[in-house]
Amino acid sequence: MSAIQEISRYDVLLSQFPFKKIPVNSIDYDSLKRMFDFLYEYTDIYQLAFLRGETMFQYLKYHQTMQFEIISFTQAIQDIKIFTFYLKNERAINNDLRLDFSLQNYHLWQSL
Repeated sequence: MSAIQEISRYDVLLSQFPFKKIPVNSIDYDSLKRMFDFLYEYTDIYQLAFLRGETMFQYLKYHQTMQFEIISFTQAIQDIKIFTFYLKNERAINNDLRLDFSLQNYHLWQSL
């Protein structure tokens, strides 16, 4: 038997999210759950440390294509803010995504 055990992408990604530390009925839990579902279903990311800002824009585009029926535009932005705060402050990940959601970011809003 091999000493290396294959771990599924789902388990690797799930292990990086703080679901056990956050109450299930909290806003943060719901936001992180939506972000986890998106990352698992629509990307090929294994490690959150390698996540790029472009993926967060894809999250917005995904909700736009769904015509913001699942969640509102403001909730999608809030999800991204909660997730990036977590990424920045999680010692094991320490990924500081620099995202510009200001109105001056013309190219972002034009692409949506």
